[in-house]
Amino acid sequence: MKNLLICLIFFLPYGALSASSASPLRHIVSTFGSDYFFLMNESTNGKTATGYCFQIKGDKNIELCWKVERFYAWPGQLLLSNDGTILIRYIDIPHDQLNAFSVFMEVYRNGVIARSLAAGLFVEIAKVNASPFGDPTSLILDGPLEQSAKLIDGSDPKLLSKLRTLGVAPVDGLLLQFTTFDKFCYIVELKTGKVLTKQKLRYDKIAEAPAPWDK
Repeated sequence: MKNLLICLIFFLPYGALSASSASPLRHIVSTFGSDYFFLMNESTNGKTATGYCFQIKGDKNIELCWKVERFYAWPGQLLLSNDGTILIRYIDIPHDQLNAFSVFMEVYRNGVIARSLAAGLFVEIAKVNASPFGDPTSLILDGPLEQSAKLIDGSDPKLLSKLRTLGVAPVDGLLLQFTTFDKFCYIVELKTGKVLTKQKLRYDKIAEAPAPWDK
């Protein structure tokens, strides 16, 4: 499948995917073990482009599932669900424009925006630092989206047990888990946008744990 995805970047038979020297470049977002992938096309202005979600059927056949034309996202700023229906987009916000109402994450369902998350609900705006690289953007997450966030199944038995322990009612559908720059881990119900849990990560406790060979 990997070789097929590499070929698709260059040879997909859609007019909008024709060769271009424009930057930012096109790239693919996929999930291990899934038949679905999202292709983010090139952008001529760095802000808008067309993205396509495809399903791989067999060894050589692919099928277009949906497309979205609202934005361009760089590598590391997108997550795709295993069933290809949900796309999570992280948004770069210029640090001098950041406020409590700034949308830093969007949820798309089959190419249509379904929900947006505002920065003020998850972080203290005054404590958010600016990126030291290139144009200063706000560092809201604890690293790139693909490293600091993941989509999880709300029906997972281990998760349900954890939620019950925290006094949270069972949920339906996909959940988004992500960690902010200040080491708080959130679980958000995508269907409603409700914050189910907020926990402070204790890296000091992890550091104090003995290594396996010390036991």
